[in-house]
Amino acid sequence: MKGILRFVAALIVLSLAAPAGAQIQTGSILVKAVDQQGAVMPGVTITISSPVLVSGSMSGVTDAAGTYRFPSLVPGTYQVKLELAGFSTLVREGIVVLVGQTTPLEQSMKVATLAETVTVAGQSPTVDTTSANVNVNLSEQLIQGTPGGRDIWALVEAKVPGLVISRPDVGGTSGGLQGTFSARGTASAQNTSFLNGINVGDPAAIGAAGFYYDFDAFDDIQVSTGAHDITVPTSGVFLNMITKTGGNKWSGGTTFTWTGASLQGGESDRLARDGPGNRAGHCLHPVLSGQGHR
Repeated sequence: MKGILRFVAALIVLSLAAPAGAQIQTGSILVKAVDQQGAVMPGVTITISSPVLVSGSMSGVTDAAGTYRFPSLVPGTYQVKLELAGFSTLVREGIVVLVGQTTPLEQSMKVATLAETVTVAGQSPTVDTTSANVNVNLSEQLIQGTPGGRDIWALVEAKVPGLVISRPDVGGTSGGLQGTFSARGTASAQNTSFLNGINVGDPAAIGAAGFYYDFDAFDDIQVSTGAHDITVPTSGVFLNMITKTGGNKWSGGTTFTWTGASLQGGESDRLARDGPGNRAGHCLHPVLSGQGHR
């Protein structure tokens, strides 16, 4: 009998922990509907749609406080539509959902004399006002658009304020080499690395990730440096990596990289420029030329 009770208790704990764990891999949208006087509007039908949703769209109805939350959303760009009889239909486009964050939307609806739809195209809210978490999200566009050694260690060094790394990457010189990092006075051994909700820390090098990753596989990377989600087990830097997933749209991509002789420099280039007797500033002034070093 005691064994059965322990088993039931374990199932309850796991069921309660599952939504919290899912939030780390996903984001959410919190919609609040108000009228032109600022009064809350219950009963408004909210529909979100995005290519990243397998079903294409999801719907809900605002509660007595005029709010409705869409939890556990795959990171991506969404369209939000608000509908209520007697009011103009409101469509908000370009709403960005980030990993581990809630995107808050407060939309004002006006009384409609005719059937009409108002489409709002503006910048998506970027500040999660529902959480004190201090983090930076590295989107796929930022990951692919940042020059470097094509690894995430160079990215976190350059894009996360207050983060210090042991192996700085200068022009890709440390590409493929993992460095330890820390922030806000914590030790690197207190860092945690998650990949799609799985702890991938290296048991032989506490605080470091246990793997090297395909740079093109990432959809979003959240780097949290303070006030972590309750499901994060340590107080150091939290590296939360999310890979690309399927959706309601066929898509794919390819990457081509090239490094030729014109991008290489060497001793022969310095001699051609400065002459054999001038070595001043040799280490401080690298040269790029068309003469390859063999």
